[in-house]
Amino acid sequence: MKKILLVEGINDKSVIDQVLKAYGVEVDWEIKVCGGVDNLADELPLYIKNPTAYSIIGVVADADSSTLSRWQQIRNILHNTGMYNCSRLPLPHEGIVVVPMELENAPKVGAWVMPNNEHNGTLEDFLLEMVPANDELMIEVEKKLSDVEAQGKHRYPSKYQNKAKVQTFLAWERKPGISVATAVASHIFNPYTPTADKFIEWVKGVFEVNQ
Repeated sequence: MKKILLVEGINDKSVIDQVLKAYGVEVDWEIKVCGGVDNLADELPLYIKNPTAYSIIGVVADADSSTLSRWQQIRNILHNTGMYNCSRLPLPHEGIVVVPMELENAPKVGAWVMPNNEHNGTLEDFLLEMVPANDELMIEVEKKLSDVEAQGKHRYPSKYQNKAKVQTFLAWERKPGISVATAVASHIFNPYTPTADKFIEWVKGVFEVNQ
């Protein structure tokens, strides 16, 4: 039986790949890039309803403006299959694993809402935790973005502020414009954070990793 982890975009996949590698987790499952949260939501029930193909399904999706709304969306998808008794399940801060009802032939499903199942945000918030609070370059990046925004010269929507912060930070690094995955691999973003620790424990629980 196969296992699969559904993610929104290629950056999610590449960052998760590097975090798993940093923690020494051996991967025996597919990571599928869905091309956005809407596509992920459309594909999830299709994977659930084909339990002969997948025994375990993981889901990583950005909270964006509401962790609660994103979890409710995922939870409703599971509940609406009729295979899970989860309509009132809250989302724990350590992520969640939902098992099917006793008589249902359905996969186990794990869900993690970026960045940490608690705060609103995205993959970029997960990455920004990997930068020390006293990092001088990041402090300068934040000052510059604040100045640009105060003058009304920025062109990105406010919801993309942390994306702009991450990309500006990488643009000002020794090798400007490296990918977020390379930045994690080279510890420009240091992957050993409390949130990453919890994420790794969630992954191990979902995919039954004994390490």
